[in-house]
Amino acid sequence: MSDPLFDKKEIQQILKKASEIQTQKDLYGDKEGLTRSELEVLAKEVGIDADSLNQAILNRESDTFDTTFNWFSGTSKVQDVSVVEGEVNKENWDEIIREIRKVIGGIGKDSRHRDTFEWEQRLKDIGYRHISLTAKNGKTTIQYVYSWQGIKFIAQFFSFIFPFTITAISFDGSTIPFVFAILSASIAGGLGILASRVFLKPFFEKQKGIMKQTLKAISQKLTSKEQPKIEIEENAYLENETLSSSTNRQQES
Repeated sequence: MSDPLFDKKEIQQILKKASEIQTQKDLYGDKEGLTRSELEVLAKEVGIDADSLNQAILNRESDTFDTTFNWFSGTSKVQDVSVVEGEVNKENWDEIIREIRKVIGGIGKDSRHRDTFEWEQRLKDIGYRHISLTAKNGKTTIQYVYSWQGIKFIAQFFSFIFPFTITAISFDGSTIPFVFAILSASIAGGLGILASRVFLKPFFEKQKGIMKQTLKAISQKLTSKEQPKIEIEENAYLENETLSSSTNRQQES
């Protein structure tokens, strides 16, 4: 029996798969996975810092959300769930709120339910923003949601009504059937809705950037360690001053 003959496409697929298998053997050997220390060594070899690896490990069980803009539906929400080292508590909660306001701007309503701290901002029925922090076992789960359905509705409404009206007016007084005129105007309005994505896409990217900045600011506040305060006893200071004055008088005499 002769050896099988592989074409160019099959050769590329086989070599690619073989490369993947070889890489897996080099990384894992005969084991099913890697320990934390082995993973740290591997990350260091490929240039990944310890903090980034630790954050990835903490977030491995977190929900993942689509972070790209959908041109067809017109995405009107950004959300994220992440886990960071350090616990939120009533002592640092006010500082975290100040960090949130620095990035987002405006005011919001904060509340607390057991180990969960929440901050909510409603924008006159055009959208809402909700941030919650839940502490557990030395870590904090941060949930961030911002939805702007109201802004999306306004943008799509005006983007539809203008081309619809202009197209309908252009057929006024013509011999074209009424049904065809309405259909044409509706199509023009539909295209106008798609055109509204030109505005909604940059707005989405801006809000995604604000979300990342907010999460970063919260994470830094949770993971930062306060520098120990150096306290000087007043009595000891006065004693040193008295001793210094006495020494100077003796030298002068």
